[in-house]
Amino acid sequence: SSTVEWLYMRCGVGCLHGNATACECISNLCVLMLYEDSAVVCRFLTNFLYEGKPVVNLASRGKGQGLKGMPWLFYQGQFPTQIVTDPSLQWKFTLSNKPGGRSDVTNTLTFWLAKYSLGGSWLGWERLGDQLDLCANLGGTSMEPLSPSFAWRRFASSLTTKCSVPLENVLKCGRNPIFYDLFIEDTDGTLLPVPVRILNLIKDQRRPNLNFDGSVWQHQRSDVADDVLVRRFTLCDSVSGRGGGKNTFLDTDHLPVVFRFAAHMAMEVPVRTDTDGQIYVPVLSIAYAEKKVAQLSSSDLAQVSFKAEYSMATKTYWTVMVVFIILVCLFILFWSGIRMYLASCRYPNIPLIVPGGDLNMFMPKFAILLLSFFSTGLSVLFWFHWTMAMYWLVVFKAQDAPFLLLPSALQGNQYEPHDVLMTFLLSLSIVCVVLDFVRHMKVFIFLVDWERGEPLKLSGSQSAGGGGGSLPVGGGQRSGLSPRQQLMLQQQQQQQFGGQFPQNAGQLGMPAASLMGQGVLPFGYDGQMGQQQGGAIDGVGMFADMGVSAWRTIFVANQLNERLSTTRTLPYVTWMLGMVAFLEGLHWKNAARWYPRFAGNEDMLSAQFNPFIQFALGTSIWLAILLAQLIVRRVASIFFGNEHHDFVDVCSVANVSVFFLDEPFHGYYIHGKAPGGRGDLCHSEIANQLLKEDKGIGLPRGLTLDECQTFEIYLPPDLSVQISGSAPAHLRQTLCQIFGGVNATLLTMANRRPAKPEPQDIAEMSVHRCRVQALIDAMVHAVMRRSNDVVQHPSAMHWFWGRLPQGGGGVAALRHPIFWKDMRGLSWASCLAYGADFNGFPTGLEWHLALLELLCFQMCWRFQGSIYLATAVAFLVNQGFLGLYGYCGRLRLAHTTLINPMFLVGGHPRTQSTVYAVVFLAWLIHKIVEAAS
Repeated sequence: SSTVEWLYMRCGVGCLHGNATACECISNLCVLMLYEDSAVVCRFLTNFLYEGKPVVNLASRGKGQGLKGMPWLFYQGQFPTQIVTDPSLQWKFTLSNKPGGRSDVTNTLTFWLAKYSLGGSWLGWERLGDQLDLCANLGGTSMEPLSPSFAWRRFASSLTTKCSVPLENVLKCGRNPIFYDLFIEDTDGTLLPVPVRILNLIKDQRRPNLNFDGSVWQHQRSDVADDVLVRRFTLCDSVSGRGGGKNTFLDTDHLPVVFRFAAHMAMEVPVRTDTDGQIYVPVLSIAYAEKKVAQLSSSDLAQVSFKAEYSMATKTYWTVMVVFIILVCLFILFWSGIRMYLASCRYPNIPLIVPGGDLNMFMPKFAILLLSFFSTGLSVLFWFHWTMAMYWLVVFKAQDAPFLLLPSALQGNQYEPHDVLMTFLLSLSIVCVVLDFVRHMKVFIFLVDWERGEPLKLSGSQSAGGGGGSLPVGGGQRSGLSPRQQLMLQQQQQQQFGGQFPQNAGQLGMPAASLMGQGVLPFGYDGQMGQQQGGAIDGVGMFADMGVSAWRTIFVANQLNERLSTTRTLPYVTWMLGMVAFLEGLHWKNAARWYPRFAGNEDMLSAQFNPFIQFALGTSIWLAILLAQLIVRRVASIFFGNEHHDFVDVCSVANVSVFFLDEPFHGYYIHGKAPGGRGDLCHSEIANQLLKEDKGIGLPRGLTLDECQTFEIYLPPDLSVQISGSAPAHLRQTLCQIFGGVNATLLTMANRRPAKPEPQDIAEMSVHRCRVQALIDAMVHAVMRRSNDVVQHPSAMHWFWGRLPQGGGGVAALRHPIFWKDMRGLSWASCLAYGADFNGFPTGLEWHLALLELLCFQMCWRFQGSIYLATAVAFLVNQGFLGLYGYCGRLRLAHTTLINPMFLVGGHPRTQSTVYAVVFLAWLIHKIVEAAS
């Protein structure tokens, strides 16, 4: 280097003769070499000029020693751990905007710079402003507003500034480098030196200042013991890289081969743990970057950054966290173990042996156990993580004396556990939503139509014996039926669904005529389904369900279909009108910055976002929006009713019950049997019945006298149903056999080209529908007859803990079905996207989906920094899932109710939400294009 060749001998000789300026000059040359111990200048300085110099105290108190008569570049006679924990500073710092009038209390740090030229000339003192911020001094450009120079000096206001600086400006800055010694002002006006850690420094052919510690358990890094801390530094250097011999030093226009600049700087302000409100002497870390002039163009930019961070040793916090995490994991194992045990009791391992094999109509037991475990872990870990984040939010923002500061982002991976846990929660939420989706798509739903048709009337040549009259009730041949249809109806009449079963307490049922007391037997009983009005249709014969209007059942199915994908909360209220309005519109997002107050001036906006406070603030606002919606819905239901209660009323008016099975032996039942026994009524008759109910003189709707219409049901595994005129039918086996026939019919239609049903397919489906109707019809009537034993009111223990009937024996120990009264009338909604709840707060599918949306939002905000992008992602996740759920749920509903899907017209994604999504995405694309241009 021409600079070293020109100054080395002159400054070295001058220093040997006691010239203080020459000693400063030779010291500056060592600074240009980044204190490399193998550099000639630094070896001359340390091995020759320092030789024999006495060590003296250079600070009025505490630590701080140097060599007499020499510039203080190195810390002599002190260990690095002593230097970084220097307690000499006497200030007591406060987080309040008002120090309180005490002379030793402040909320701002004051720094001073001692300046030297390259030749060693003293340039005076200068109070620290923005000198360390190259973004402000060299024309840096940034997508965000540059921070004011005083922002980071406000106590506990951590700051990160990043920008792009033109390299031409850096090159000009380095032509006349300035060398700095940094000091911090104490209470009595004395100045204490600030140690400098140069990350590029080389000693013994290694870089001791590159401290790598991936452990969050050691805030004070174990590698700091071998650090080399110095005093002097420079920001730009384009003189040490000059070539061409020593004569080129005087040519100021001569370009260097390389130039160097302080690309990344970090001011670390550690808070003392042995006393409140005091700090150790700060430490400045610098990482230099080099660029070659030959490869430089006028448009080249360099990325530079400046960070200032106030931190406190958090080893104790992480130790406590380890204990808490262990306790939380133990609690998860305990609680999930209880839930899995209850699920096992509710879903015993009893194989289903039927011709053709098990159809897997329900979700497998192992998947339900996994869902119980994962959903418990998701909820418990979420609330734990939110509580810990809220601890930092409340303590950091509310304290005046700095009792606790946020973990450091510069020392170790302090926020890596937060990111790992948030990623783990996101993964858990995805698993839970997928398992919930599969479970809901395996729910068996059937509509029980209580309407009774009239006996079949034949006229003319169709009547038996050539005259009019009724079709005989018994078996025998039916005119107008094909041989295939006669065989199917004969099998239906005999109801030999699996043979004889043991006559134990699991067998229920009595002849329907004795229960109903009606002159005309209801269809589905005594083998007389299909004996309704009509004649031969398309050469196939009479359909098994003729004579009863299908519109009531189709109407109820559509009402249920519209409720499949509805949730308690509205996504556009949660994300667009809520999160965007509060965080961006009202600028509440600034409260998540690394700033000790919820509100502030310009210096607050320069602080970076803290991951803990981001999660706590975003989640708290999200929870508040959710709770507000739930409260409004609850209050509105008092005055305007609940849509799910309205559905129960619709079932009663339509004379249709709904039977749910989410597991082989567990489900829900809505008793929709009309009090008058009929649903095919004119408008006036319906209005008259409702008027009587309103006056209290109508017949009760409920399955029992207390008019309870909704029940949670538990079925014995060996439950057999006695259908009048036939052998007992095993409920589970019979359903499997019937839907085996349904699948066979559907497969036949699918393999046909074109894949359209023929009249015989329609007739077969009607027979399948009537067989399921007969089975459930008989079971419900048996329940009505034995309601004193079957219908029960769950105790508080059962309600809170989810205990099953018969205690630990579960459903396997049941002697008969149990219908638990659901006085709230909402438990059946757990089979929908609405999901289960606890006193109105969602705990099922809706909760898992909401957590998935929130965690997607938090991940985008954490790593992308955009509220708009995070909101868009969360909103699209909600709408995409509910749209898929509505589509698949519609197909599942049509399959189990044996209703043609073309009759189900609802269940599509809400137009309003779609419009919001399109408008929002258009706005987002506009913003992206605007930023790019």
